[in-house]
Amino acid sequence: MVLYNPIYTINEICDLLHVSESILWTYIKRGRLRYVIIENTCFIRGIDIERFINNLTAL
Repeated sequence: MVLYNPIYTINEICDLLHVSESILWTYIKRGRLRYVIIENTCFIRGIDIERFINNLTAL
């Protein structure tokens, strides 16, 4: 069973992760988080967020 949306906007991910847009773009530019562009709008797939969160290291 899938517990997340299949696709999110950049703003939704910022709210979900409690990070700024610039931090999120840093993750994207470093290749830690993948995105797709649909009709000139950037989206992040739910599966990519799940992978990103699973790969975070605890402090």
